[in-house]
Amino acid sequence: MLDWTIKYWVVFTFILYGLSIASIGIYSRYAINRGILDLPNSRSSHKAVTPRGAGFPLVLLWGILLGWGVYHFQLPYQTLLIFGPALIVGYLGYMDDKKSLPAVPRLLVHILSAVMVLIALGATKDYILPLSFLPIWAVFLVLTVAIVWFTNLFNFMDGMDGIAGTEALFFFGLASYIFWQSGSEILTLLSWGLFALVAGFLTWNWPPAKVFLGDSGSGFLGMLMAIFALVAATWYGVSIFVWLIVSGVFWFDASITLLRRLISKENILTAHCSHAYQRLLQRQFTHRTVLFMMMTVNSILGWMAYTVFHEPELGLIMFVYASMLLTGLYLIVEYLKPMFKTWHST
Repeated sequence: MLDWTIKYWVVFTFILYGLSIASIGIYSRYAINRGILDLPNSRSSHKAVTPRGAGFPLVLLWGILLGWGVYHFQLPYQTLLIFGPALIVGYLGYMDDKKSLPAVPRLLVHILSAVMVLIALGATKDYILPLSFLPIWAVFLVLTVAIVWFTNLFNFMDGMDGIAGTEALFFFGLASYIFWQSGSEILTLLSWGLFALVAGFLTWNWPPAKVFLGDSGSGFLGMLMAIFALVAATWYGVSIFVWLIVSGVFWFDASITLLRRLISKENILTAHCSHAYQRLLQRQFTHRTVLFMMMTVNSILGWMAYTVFHEPELGLIMFVYASMLLTGLYLIVEYLKPMFKTWHST
């Protein structure tokens, strides 16, 4: 068992934070020398050439932490099978950062990784209450799609300085608290380790960003968000609404934008700048202003998710309230900067 005092947790946090900052600094120079760069274009939210793929040091460091946890605390190897696919996705993303890979093979790896997670975890409809009315094969299909969607939506939404890092801090910070309250110090170690590592990345990525997360980091963090949510639901009975609420800013914007692009018969595989946060930037809001707006919304959603954790019976109603809040904010953005044709007079 892990029996640390506050002092050890503080030391642990600063060690990982420092390693994250140092490794990303080293990676940044490597990326510049190897030409792993993000070149601005008409659809970009940045104007300077910036190293990309800086999420890969996070993948390596957290992979070491996971391996150490399994070895030192003699965790079952099932733990590696559950969390290991996220490392695979992270490495695949790094290869894509170095030179663009075809979309279909990447999607297939994401699907196979999601299936591996579900088989290792043994998640069933008994734990995912909103899906309990479905047959088990349908639950498995829905969860596979959900994991793949979360893996990719983090990439879709990672188009502004600091946005992915702050979203990850809210999610994994709450996950750490939930696992601590649930009595799992090891899962607290893994989730809080992610928090510390992402904080180090955010030091580099805070506006104006000096490095970008890249597909290596976005896919890795997105899949881990889905995995931690399913682990909490399966092992500790934590309401899935907790995770849907706290991650609402990302899945709501990404899902609505994708749906509207599909309805408009756009090619969803091409780059675009139609997300709500991107349209705020187009209205001349600064990166920092938009980021603080999103942090404010995330603080409200975080409180709602915290409430649902302690009072699970409020899960559905809080989810409805969160959806109403996000819908209202989305309509405000639509008024300020419509996604398509202007539907109001200015």
